[in-house]
Amino acid sequence: MSYLNPPAATPALCIDLTALARLRDLRPGAGAPELAEAAMLAEAAGADRIALSLRSDAGAQWQADVIAMRARLPGGCDLALPLGAEMLALAAELTPHALCLVGDQPEGGSIDVVQHGAAIRLALQHLRERPVVAMLTIDANIVQIQAAVDTGVTAIMLNTAPYAMADDAAQASVQWERLANAAIEAARLGLQVQAGGFLDYRNVGRIAAIDTITQVNVGHAVLARAVIGGWSKAVSDMKSIVAQARHLDAGKA
Repeated sequence: MSYLNPPAATPALCIDLTALARLRDLRPGAGAPELAEAAMLAEAAGADRIALSLRSDAGAQWQADVIAMRARLPGGCDLALPLGAEMLALAAELTPHALCLVGDQPEGGSIDVVQHGAAIRLALQHLRERPVVAMLTIDANIVQIQAAVDTGVTAIMLNTAPYAMADDAAQASVQWERLANAAIEAARLGLQVQAGGFLDYRNVGRIAAIDTITQVNVGHAVLARAVIGGWSKAVSDMKSIVAQARHLDAGKA
């Protein structure tokens, strides 16, 4: 079976701003990156969706970021967060367009739907009272996919970390095959299939080429390239300000 049939539509691109938010938190205040502005620039450059991962230690600024993006972006901001009453209550308050439940590892990752099925179903029942599209980040595993179907979700995010972090090309091909098979099976079962996790400019293409994947999520890699790609201009702009400062100050005297 070919996984690379001509796609009916180009996969959507979701830009995850979590890495940028963490960078901002290193030195908050004046001059720190504003997430809402970054989100607007990303959409102007072609991004279809914006996402942010909230953890239990996310401060009030992160919540303010979500509110600001909801006010300034037509589609608002999608959220990813771990399963838990406190986090679900926060999500209900922030009312994102889409909410993706993830594992409780520091970097998110997959949630074990088989193990946490009852808690997930209870959470989804609560979320159905809100205009939120609920999703689950899961491993590319047929058992997990079937368990996700049983919870009643209509969409999943396949965790691409094992593929993106494979030790060599052979292992990457094995993991890609698992993802492709999982995407086909999930779509056959009626799920919308997204994919994300440690994707970058070298490996995202093979994931986007799988014709049953409707969206790819990328974050850190875009920030890393932007730091280098925009570095020269940022230094040049700063140099101009410094070089002209005394001249401009003398003109005011």
